[in-house]
Amino acid sequence: MTPQLLADSLRSDLEALLPEGIQYRVLLNTESSSFVRFNHGGIRQPGSVNQGHATIEINDGPKHFKALLSLSESREENRTRLKECIKPQLELLPSLDPDPHFILNPQMEKIEHCGPESVDKPQDVVRSIVEGAQGLDLVGIYAAGRLSRTYIDSKGSSLHHESERSHFDFSLYAHHDKAVKCSVSGEQWDKSHFDRCIADAREQLPYLHKDSRKIAPGDYRAYLAPSALRSILSLLSWSSFSEKSHQTGLSPLKYLRNESRELHKDVSIAESPTELQGPRFNETGFLSPDKTHLIQNGKYASALVSPRSGKEFNINHNGAAPSESPSYLSMSPGMLAAQEALKLLDTGIYISDLWYLNFSDPQVCRMTGMTRFASFWVENGQLVAPLSVMRFDDSIYEILGSKLEGLTRETETFHEAHTYGSRSTSAMQVPGALVDGLTFTL
Repeated sequence: MTPQLLADSLRSDLEALLPEGIQYRVLLNTESSSFVRFNHGGIRQPGSVNQGHATIEINDGPKHFKALLSLSESREENRTRLKECIKPQLELLPSLDPDPHFILNPQMEKIEHCGPESVDKPQDVVRSIVEGAQGLDLVGIYAAGRLSRTYIDSKGSSLHHESERSHFDFSLYAHHDKAVKCSVSGEQWDKSHFDRCIADAREQLPYLHKDSRKIAPGDYRAYLAPSALRSILSLLSWSSFSEKSHQTGLSPLKYLRNESRELHKDVSIAESPTELQGPRFNETGFLSPDKTHLIQNGKYASALVSPRSGKEFNINHNGAAPSESPSYLSMSPGMLAAQEALKLLDTGIYISDLWYLNFSDPQVCRMTGMTRFASFWVENGQLVAPLSVMRFDDSIYEILGSKLEGLTRETETFHEAHTYGSRSTSAMQVPGALVDGLTFTL
């Protein structure tokens, strides 16, 4: 059953089931995905998933509840599940407390976007991976297929976004804790990107077999590859761009908003669903702009304001999701050439990945994390040895502010690779960054 047919049948069944005056809104997620797990450069476990689930919100004025429903290909079975799911909740609805900030979109909205079908055959992609991994200890997961998000409500709104998503998240293992981590993702399989990753990894792997270089705590020049900068921006996305976090004084970027601090003039960050092929509507049926500028030229531009926060704080919203966290973050490129990164770094640390990130002092947007995978000590623009695992602790106002020398012209797009419950449509586009003095504490 297609997502549109699933949505139509849910609409029909809800309208037959709900008493007069009771309203509904539904977000339907579906996917048809192929998965292949690789180990030692070969196929370990293939599989496929076809699934759909619906988040159903029922309200009587400001009283409301949510229910999550797993769907099947049988309309009759879905109707039975729906009835069993919401009937007991309907009986409790009158006794619920009214929600003072509950809000419905008063407009009836219509959007339909269906991206092109994939031209890739999974077996051809898998063959190219196995061939490219010859002689390498490659481990990873390839996932590809069609994802959809469909919103309907009792006003007659119908919002639909459907697209292909392919990602291959993998590592090329050297020994012990040393590996080169790579990611290839997009609407279609990008074999040229995969081939470049393999070629770059083959150049780095011999250095990983050298003895690790242990350095003393202190400030070191560092190049943050796009994957490492992505980790920093992912942490920043937790609450930094949220209007509610700003209103309650909890945003780590509150000093950027009150103009007592600023970032480097080259730093511009936006929520860009259209640019990153995401749906232009949120789970509650409100539309969002093609682009929402969050930081422009190092200065605060705006926050992500959900309709709920707009009502709570009596301000205009910009259609942000209830979480007010970006899902399609795009960071503008700079002027440095990525292929010149080591030369520009000269002597310092090349950081391919970071992990275990958290805020060490959210009041001043200070964060901490650890190097991971292929991070190297560099001298005179040349890789010398793998770096022992180190912990950094620094403020974003230094990393992307006073210590930032520049960003690369080239950016890399990362489509979210997690498959917990279902695949995600989220994505992030980031450049690399050259930093004059990243602080390492141990």
